[in-house]
Parts: sequence; structure tokens; C-alpha cells
Amino acid sequence: MQFRVVTLNLEQDHKRWSDRLPLISAEIAGLRPDVIALNEVCVPLQTARLLRDSAIAATGIPYSWSSKLASMGCQRSKARLY
Repeated sequence: MQFRVVTLNLEQDHKRWSDRLPLISAEIAGLRPDVIALNEVCVPLQTARLLRDSAIAATGIPYSWSSKLASMGCQRSKARLY
């Protein structure tokens, strides 16, 4: 069995997020991963949720998500979409 995994450190993705979101979304859609692991997501901006919804819309893959919140700010939060 093979599966495709994409990992990405968004590096406090609140920095220029409106510019970065469409670029990141397009790359994820093109890769069509089975699992997406994101590091340093921004909880207040819901960046992991936005990327998940974008991936679902682009690929039709019904991603679920799990998160481990080390902080309620924009640093050190992780999300996994599968």
C-alpha cells in the first residue's frame, strides 16, 4: 500500500496570509495527498481549516482533521489532515 504525505511548516502563517493561501492551496491540490501535516498554524485565523476546506473543494477527497494545540496563538500549533 502506498500513500502520499505532504508536510508544511506554515511559519506563523499569519504573515501575508491572504497572499500565501491561494499559492499553498494550489500546491496541495496539485499533489492530491492522502495525509497533510501542518505545523505552526494560526488558530485565530483558522488557517488549518481554510486549507482543509480548500483541499476538499479542489480534490474531492473528504479530509478530516486532528489538531494538537500547544498554544492558542499563532505559533506552535499543529494540524493533521487525513
